[in-house]
Amino acid sequence: MRGRSQLGFIAAGLTLAWGFFGLVDPLVLVRIVGLDVVQPRGLSEARAALGALFMVMGAIMLWAAWSKSAPRAYLRLPGILVLAEAAGRLASIVIDGVLSPGNFVFLLVEVIVGCCAVIASFPGARNRGQRRPAADGADDRPDPLRAYRG
Repeated sequence: MRGRSQLGFIAAGLTLAWGFFGLVDPLVLVRIVGLDVVQPRGLSEARAALGALFMVMGAIMLWAAWSKSAPRAYLRLPGILVLAEAAGRLASIVIDGVLSPGNFVFLLVEVIVGCCAVIASFPGARNRGQRRPAADGADDRPDPLRAYRG
């Protein structure tokens, strides 16, 4: 495990930790991010959006970083989603003028996690060229639907 795969594990670990914290104690988490829960429905929304969603994204990133056969898009897409979250936070800082220390820390962590995942999703120098099509243009990858196509 070297270089880019370590970045994938870092991104997955931070995302999983955030999601686990959101599932276990959403009331503390909403206070940290500056939200108020005024009805029990708000608690379930926090548990779903800040807990379960991040747990699944972190688990997908962990699987993609761990598995050698996993498509790299499974690491890239959650990274792009975290970067989109950072872009929304940056827009709020610029448009709404909400530059607080907590908001800046969350922005920084989101940029780090998103960039780690996206960078880790690209093949390293050793992995380039592993899946090249055959010289005659035929695709040498296995076809799972071959039996049905005849």
